[in-house]
Amino acid sequence: MLTVDDGMKQYLQLLRPQHWVKNLLVFLPLVTSRSLFDLSLFARVCAGAAVFCLLSSVVYVCNDIMDADSDRCHPVKCKRPVASGAVTANSAKGLVAVLLGVIIAAGALTFDGNIAAWAVLALYFGLNIAYSARLKHVAIADVFVLASGYALRVYFCSAITGIEISKWLFLTLTVGALFMALGKRRGEMRIQDGGCRTRKVLALYSDAFLDKTMYICEAIAVVFYSLWSIDSVTVTQSNSNNIIFTVPFVLVIFMRYNLLLERDTDGDPMNMLMNDKPLLIICGVFAAAFVALLYAQI
Repeated sequence: MLTVDDGMKQYLQLLRPQHWVKNLLVFLPLVTSRSLFDLSLFARVCAGAAVFCLLSSVVYVCNDIMDADSDRCHPVKCKRPVASGAVTANSAKGLVAVLLGVIIAAGALTFDGNIAAWAVLALYFGLNIAYSARLKHVAIADVFVLASGYALRVYFCSAITGIEISKWLFLTLTVGALFMALGKRRGEMRIQDGGCRTRKVLALYSDAFLDKTMYICEAIAVVFYSLWSIDSVTVTQSNSNNIIFTVPFVLVIFMRYNLLLERDTDGDPMNMLMNDKPLLIICGVFAAAFVALLYAQI
């Protein structure tokens, strides 16, 4: 029998707060425009990031409700609250309703009347619900939906702050996210080849296709990042030509991710980041160097 504390832990697990790290991308335009210490903009982006965290949790809960049956066949996902029966589907639906109410109320206080901000949130929610309902079974479309979330987070910041987004940044995030989404599929194929295959779309992929497409995306992402670092919008906003010197860090991050994919992993970028100390350290050094080059004006 579950205690109150155990029940709360199950609901917290349902929200997947460890994935909120992705929402740090909402701050990226604020950082690159050297507006991080503008208290008014910072407070607005913090509130926006909190809203995006709640919305991403809504998506995860909806996904768990829809995938409960297939998750019970998975060696790891069977432990998720809805799949395991620790949280009933009706309780999970109630949580979704509460979270959506909080999101609407918080959004009204933070950026009420900002049509662009609401449009980005609606697009993110709609794409992910379509993914859970159908698109996750459609090859290539599934990874594009996963990748779109990263770019939408950045455009959300642009919508609530008015900071211009470089087209090269959009391409960098999209292609880089495609690389990781393809890597996730590759990891899932490796794990599930010996047991129950819970993702129907995996039957439409092959290791050769995923490998080739991943490496194409990896190479293009590095090129796009390099072009973004010297783009006129980036240089004007950051007042710096030095971001180009962070390119080697990006290369090392990709290389470490590739190395981890050769091991017994499901390819989930967040799980790999949280469970691999070298990757976490590399990303931390990259972030520190990135901020130092911008704000120290080295």
